[in-house]
Amino acid sequence: MEFEQLTSIWNNANPTLDQTVKINKELVKTISFSKVKSSLSEIKWTSIVQIVVGIWFLDFLLGFAFRHHAEPLFLIPATMLIIITVYSLIFDIGQLIMLFTINAQASVAEAQRKLSALKKLEAYDAYSLLVIIPLFSAPFLIVVAKAAAEVSLYEFGSQWIYSYVAGSAVVAGIVVFFLRMFPNKGLQESIDFLKELKEEK
Repeated sequence: MEFEQLTSIWNNANPTLDQTVKINKELVKTISFSKVKSSLSEIKWTSIVQIVVGIWFLDFLLGFAFRHHAEPLFLIPATMLIIITVYSLIFDIGQLIMLFTINAQASVAEAQRKLSALKKLEAYDAYSLLVIIPLFSAPFLIVVAKAAAEVSLYEFGSQWIYSYVAGSAVVAGIVVFFLRMFPNKGLQESIDFLKELKEEK
């Protein structure tokens, strides 16, 4: 059943009718919220994958930092990556919790507020890449090169770092542009759908 059909059934239900109709409206509400959660499945699974990868990466970084705790040139970039990984995990877990609390027991107004918050988080997440990609991509390369091949990228001087950061800033701008041009379709459809529902006071 599509959003348009659910909206029509919901808004055409007469609140003055008997208990059977009210029960039917509760059923429509349950179906409607199930449809909303289905539309948000992309965000849910993306968050779950990012949390799993984030936990694995954090474990790797902590081990790397421990092994190179006496080498500031490697400890500092590893610490930077640990900080941003913890931040990302908190962000993704918070987003996932918000998704799971959208259910038929909540009011339509509450669900609307949560979806609006998810929309703001989506924009914040996209724009944060303008800082994250340029600032943390070079430390990522330094750590991975050292961990995977025992290669110190510092041996190639510092000029490559400046060039790489400048290039990654351009890449970040392009990525953010496309993310904002093509936001999550399911989220926007769910927001539009709930806006059209008329809830009894």
